[in-house]
Amino acid sequence: MEHPTIEQQIRAEIYRAFELLGADRELLGTIGSWGDTLDDKEILRLLKEWNTDEARREKLASNWF
Repeated sequence: MEHPTIEQQIRAEIYRAFELLGADRELLGTIGSWGDTLDDKEILRLLKEWNTDEARREKLASNWF
């Protein structure tokens, strides 16, 4: 059995850190797909999209209070 590369180990630790911080499942799914089923360009696109959407959600939520 092949040992995970340093890059794979880093990705796993990033995923775990976000998981422990209570990250959204959609975000965890994106991070978990990085280097597995999605390439770097697609991951970057999805992360930018998620961040933009999250900023909009936060802005809307702050307007309610």
